[in-house]
Parts: sequence; C-alpha cells; structure tokens
Amino acid sequence: MSAETHRTIAAIATPPGSGALGIIRVSGPAALAIAGGIVCVSAGDGLGGRPSRKLFSIRVHDPATSRTLDHGQAVIM
Repeated sequence: MSAETHRTIAAIATPPGSGALGIIRVSGPAALAIAGGIVCVSAGDGLGGRPSRKLFSIRVHDPATSRTLDHGQAVIM
C-alpha cells in the first residue's frame, strides 16, 4: 500500500444499480476545487469556506452550460 497523500482521488461509494442515493467520495488536496467545478450550494455559491462536518444542499451542474444535472447533499470532512 502506498503512502501517497498528494493525489486527489474519486470513488463511487455505493453499490451499482438502482437505489435511493448514490455517494461519490472525492479526497485529496484538490478535492474542493474539483467538486467546486460541478457543484454549487443551493444558496448559489461554492463549497469554499464552508465549515466541515455540516450537510449542505447542493446543485450538480454541467460546467460548460451551467445546466442543472441533479440535486444532492454534500459534506466537507
């Protein structure tokens, strides 16, 4: 197992198939910047500066068109 801590990774954390929710975990030094490219808090601003361990309602959007793709929840850890 590698001790690399400088990489940012993403992984699907829920099983494949139909379900009530899907969880995508993004970890690493660029996680907020990457997530911030496709997510905004329902209040209209980004994830930056948000407190950790709080649940936020978010909008997932296409960065090229700003079209809303889905709504969800985000937690910053």
